[in-house]
Amino acid sequence: MDKKNKKCYTAFDLFAGIGSMSLAAQMAGFEIEGAFDCYEKTGTAYMLNFNNNIHICKEFDSQVC
Repeated sequence: MDKKNKKCYTAFDLFAGIGSMSLAAQMAGFEIEGAFDCYEKTGTAYMLNFNNNIHICKEFDSQVC
């Protein structure tokens, strides 16, 4: 099958952490569009592991996340 006929699936990683789910999705053929996390330290690690955008929500109370 050539690339023109190949389906491309996309994903968005919620509560991404360091990106384990993003890595698994990439290995399965998904294109990761972005990610979200509410913990700054893991979000920073995610940015080092992946080139896609991550939104780090700093407004959550630490007891929520």
